[in-house]
Amino acid sequence: MSRSSMHVLLCGMIACLCIPFASAADVFNSTTYSGGDVVRAYGLEETTITLIVLLVAAIVEFAVDTVSSAENKYLRVMFNAVAQEVMIVGVLILALLFTQTVYTWPVLWVFMFKWSMMCLFLMIVLFIIEIIALLYIARRSADSWGEFESTLMDTQGVSLSGWQEHYKHSSYKFLQALKAYGYEAGNGVRFSHYLSKMVRRNVFSMTEIKWVSWVVLATVAVLNGLRAEAAMKLSLIGDENVDDDLSDWQRFVNYFTYVVLVGYVALAMFIAVFVLLLRRLDAFLEGTRSAQRASSSPNPVHGTVVGADVVISIDTLDDPRSYLFRHSLDATMELVQTLLLVVQWYTATFILGFMYQCIMLVDLAYGIPVLVTGAIPFFVPMFLMPRLLLTVTILGSLGTNLDEYAVQALIKSAKVPESEWPAKMKRRLLASKKLKDKRRKSRLEPSATALDSPSAAATPTPAVPVGEL
Repeated sequence: MSRSSMHVLLCGMIACLCIPFASAADVFNSTTYSGGDVVRAYGLEETTITLIVLLVAAIVEFAVDTVSSAENKYLRVMFNAVAQEVMIVGVLILALLFTQTVYTWPVLWVFMFKWSMMCLFLMIVLFIIEIIALLYIARRSADSWGEFESTLMDTQGVSLSGWQEHYKHSSYKFLQALKAYGYEAGNGVRFSHYLSKMVRRNVFSMTEIKWVSWVVLATVAVLNGLRAEAAMKLSLIGDENVDDDLSDWQRFVNYFTYVVLVGYVALAMFIAVFVLLLRRLDAFLEGTRSAQRASSSPNPVHGTVVGADVVISIDTLDDPRSYLFRHSLDATMELVQTLLLVVQWYTATFILGFMYQCIMLVDLAYGIPVLVTGAIPFFVPMFLMPRLLLTVTILGSLGTNLDEYAVQALIKSAKVPESEWPAKMKRRLLASKKLKDKRRKSRLEPSATALDSPSAAATPTPAVPVGEL
């Protein structure tokens, strides 16, 4: 998507979300574009709104130019991902706004259009905030894991936590993969840096929302509608006058069923995926634990288990992606992305539809418990998400799935002299230089096709003085 298109869509979103517009039945009708009287009859309003939109466009233009020209590559990738989501949401919002100007919708439908647009916008905002938080945590955790890697990891007699044990044995798997692929850990490659790089790559992969995630969200919305109807009928049992305003009890039934059947079901699915992947990580690391118990060395890679007697090759490495869903990193990340979006949709709907009622309109005896229990399905996945990403990344980037390009990038970023590069990198560097020289020579030499063309043959060759031959 071009930047100009994103500017137009973003300005349209801001106009829809920040400028209150009345119902279609009151202001807009089918003659909005055919009457020709809009600018003449509403000159002041038209000028004011146009000025606001143009000023917003100028601000957006400046912000987009600033972000897109940033040197940080992760910021640029994040900008491209946000631009894609802006395009999707912007097209939807502008389409809904346009339909209000050409068709007289019922007031209730117009209201629900506005509510759905705001819910979708808030969901995307929460999703982007979560992505930024995960990137920040990944960067900070690289420093803490690096300190652990250089101090306590191989110290005997030190009691380690569960995640420290996972990191320790994962680092041994990483060292085995390095050795099998012809790299050495001493060439500026640390597991903490490699893991942080791969985690951030997986976080960025979640910014590209797949169509499957939207279909799942649509299914959840339909099921929530059925839940709301069932909860309403249940709460109206014994109430003969159904035209009265909802009582606190009826609101409580609606809110509580939403929190339990939507929020906690999504939370249960998230925890189930987390626990299952964690158990599969334990199964993948069990071989390294057994090797450490059989070895007198704290590091089974350089100890007696794997040394001169045992040769490590790519054929002897495990494929940890076999422990992922459908044996695929992409499928697993798509599942994690979908679960995260469902949680964000639940949170956005809860904030817009229920929070104000819980705080202001519902009796505190009902509101406070619903408010507290309603926040749990949001905060628990946010707390577990960094560890879930760490688990998926370990299972997706070790063993036979070692990312050599990431390893080589770490060696280059560590400013290791080319003379100390692994033989594989030296061969690749030499091949790259030969290819560059070949391309440079091909640009300098005249094209054979140009010399053989009829135009070239018809053009007389200027005489060259003998002294210049």
